[in-house]
Amino acid sequence: MKKIMVFVILVVLAGCVERTVTINTEPKGAIVWLNDKEVGRTPVRVPFKWYGDYDVIIRKEGYETLKTHRKLVRPWYEYIPLDLFAEVFTPAVIHDDHFWEFSLEREKSVDEGQLLKRALEFRETEQGNKDISEAKGAKVKVTKENKITKEGKSKDGKVVKEKKKSAVAGGKDSERNKRTK
Repeated sequence: MKKIMVFVILVVLAGCVERTVTINTEPKGAIVWLNDKEVGRTPVRVPFKWYGDYDVIIRKEGYETLKTHRKLVRPWYEYIPLDLFAEVFTPAVIHDDHFWEFSLEREKSVDEGQLLKRALEFRETEQGNKDISEAKGAKVKVTKENKITKEGKSKDGKVVKEKKKSAVAGGKDSERNKRTK
């Protein structure tokens, strides 16, 4: 009978450890993923069960996506055999709170001319434009008026030049616009 009474007292007085991590960003309102699971918008308080390394992804429109990892270090009372007393024999709830702060950087603006140039270079390598893409030292230039000049030498040594207004920038005389009319 005495053993049962001691067991009941231990169960009633048993404590636990409540583990949370609070994630804050500047600016607030960013979406947070921990280990590929969306947990909410900042500031957010998330319960966790395991200590260790967590993958963190933070996204907010108009800001660069932040991909990093953080480690939750276990406190001294969570090591064996002390964890038994912290989890079972302590007659109170122990709060293990961690705080992470992140600063997000504004998205970098992209120069439209540079973007057009990179797109054209990519298109030529992907679509295999034989005259220009196979040319050694081929150059692509984009002017302020979004006129595109491609220049290079083909395999047989001929100089190849092509000029046109960009379809991406809305040029009226580009091949793409002629095909869609």
